[in-house]
Amino acid sequence: MSEDGKSVKVTDSLMEVYGSLDKHLEGLLQTKFKASCTKGCSHCCHLLATITFAEGLLLAETILGKENWKEWVPKIRAAAVRTDYLGISRTNYFHKGHPCVFLGEDKLCQVYEVRPACCRYHVVGSPPENCSFLAPPSTKTMALDLIAMEEHVWGLSMAVVTQLNQQGMMIGPLALMVLACMEFITANATEDQDIADHAIITEACRGLRSPKQWMMECGRSLVEEEDRKPPVRIPIGDIK
Repeated sequence: MSEDGKSVKVTDSLMEVYGSLDKHLEGLLQTKFKASCTKGCSHCCHLLATITFAEGLLLAETILGKENWKEWVPKIRAAAVRTDYLGISRTNYFHKGHPCVFLGEDKLCQVYEVRPACCRYHVVGSPPENCSFLAPPSTKTMALDLIAMEEHVWGLSMAVVTQLNQQGMMIGPLALMVLACMEFITANATEDQDIADHAIITEACRGLRSPKQWMMECGRSLVEEEDRKPPVRIPIGDIK
């Protein structure tokens, strides 16, 4: 991306968007809504998270920047495999009880500062135990309607995929998108990136659907599910 003729990193732009939206959310939580979410409450970390290309780039960049990034590759692939099936829905996936690949044994997010919008803007006011995948199906949760905040992130990512001609990478399940973005980054890296690193990522992607294929083949059932039973949210008004 570019701004005033100067190169601007996609991930920097995304962090700026997050910063602005986070401040808005902080104001809401201080004045209009009492959240029941607390540190260590990780029930929502078992939900099926779908993220945009820009968010995937930020997460992939973060993982690749770790000294032990190669240890993460098989874990991320395994998580991607768990979402790669026809007929997947947010409901049936949630009840499988799979934790997010980035959820640590201490029940804390290991990439918290760069977590995607679906995680940042999932805020509930009902008792935490109501969010558990072990709760009875009839259990109700009360969530803020923060979809407008997520749309800001989607808008940025749409501009990115258009400019980079990566329309097939618009959205996908978290682990699959991160792996695809790791492949994208290493394929387009400068000379300081070892070619062997790209080969490791490419091998990890072998046999998996691309984000575009996943949305066309597996994502259809998600759309049908949302059409049948749209989420119940508490409106908060416009996001400026």
